[in-house]
Amino acid sequence: MSVSSRALDALARMFVRVLEILGSKRPDPTLDLWVGPVSNKRITREGVPPMNLILNNEQKCSVAIDPKTAAGNPAPVDGIPTWESSDPSVATVEPSEDGKSASIVTGDGAIGTATINVTADADLGEGIRSITDTVNLMVVQPEADTLGLGAGEPELK
Repeated sequence: MSVSSRALDALARMFVRVLEILGSKRPDPTLDLWVGPVSNKRITREGVPPMNLILNNEQKCSVAIDPKTAAGNPAPVDGIPTWESSDPSVATVEPSEDGKSASIVTGDGAIGTATINVTADADLGEGIRSITDTVNLMVVQPEADTLGLGAGEPELK
């Protein structure tokens, strides 16, 4: 049995509502994260950032930064962006060599929530002006996808 798109959307909306109740806020509007494919499963970016992502604990997901100017044009960042997970038992982050993308990898069997943060230096000179973005991650238990039926040894009645 696979999880329907409708069920995932409902779960994502519920997750967004919980975050709204808890007062989650987007740290900075100038750094966008983009989500890549997730093991052939559909995920959606729900509403306005911060991005809310739901994975099961058998999945990983690629993310990438897309720095922009206030006018929405592409912009460089200084140095290598840093990535961090608020709860490495739920998910870890494996950044690429240049730090502009990363894989979010769920923990071994762990379920729960974690916040993934990426920070980059927007000042191209000697100073530092940090810009950040966040992914609110919910890791859930995977549902059964197939049903295997096994037979016992034949015996006399």
